[in-house]
Amino acid sequence: MRLQVNSCHGMTALNDVSVRHDESISHETGCAMNQLMPLIPLIAIMPLLVFWAWMARDMAANPTLYPQARYTWLAILLFLNIFGAGLYYATEYRKR
Repeated sequence: MRLQVNSCHGMTALNDVSVRHDESISHETGCAMNQLMPLIPLIAIMPLLVFWAWMARDMAANPTLYPQARYTWLAILLFLNIFGAGLYYATEYRKR
């Protein structure tokens, strides 16, 4: 009987069967993927948040916008989020 530590879940288990080397590597790779899975949405969302902040900053500093237009764009950016930032980029940012 052999004591095997499962480092992926922090548990210990008793095993009667010996583990081949390639199965051990496969388990470690699967364990690493399980730990990286929560980062995938963060990696996908981060550039969108940066783009949204860039468009919000540009809208706030845009000297060609009248105050009423600035308030309208602020509402669009807040309520439509990334879609509002894309709309601002297509209609206002690309003009300059």
